[in-house]
Order: sequence, then structure tokens, then C-alpha cells
Amino acid sequence: MQCSHGSNCLVFWHATALILKIIAYLFLLAVLAGIVWWIPVLWELAIAGAIGGVYWIFFRIPPSKG
Repeated sequence: MQCSHGSNCLVFWHATALILKIIAYLFLLAVLAGIVWWIPVLWELAIAGAIGGVYWIFFRIPPSKG
């Protein structure tokens, strides 16, 4: 992909990062759904895991390296 006007492909990089985050979240939801399928009593764990997964994958600030 070529970038024009010195944009350094920032939009492409952000879009790729967002797609990877969405794939990771969908994988987490699939794992949680599998757990609830086998052990239905743990549905509350799946709800907490889904909410925590949204925070962890999309909104947390990565630790600084240094």
C-alpha cells in the first residue's frame, strides 16, 4: 500500500491494529461461550470476562517501556 503526502500509513496501521483487537475479542467471546456451553452455571463468569475483555483489549494503556 502506498501512502501519499508523507502520511506514513498511520490510518492503515490504526485500522490493522483495530482489526486485530476485534479478532482477539471475538476469540475471547468464543472461548467464554464454549465454557458456558459446557458449564452453564458459569454464565456470570462469561459476562465478567466479556466486560473485562473490552477494557483489557480496547481501553487499557500499555505500560511504558523504560
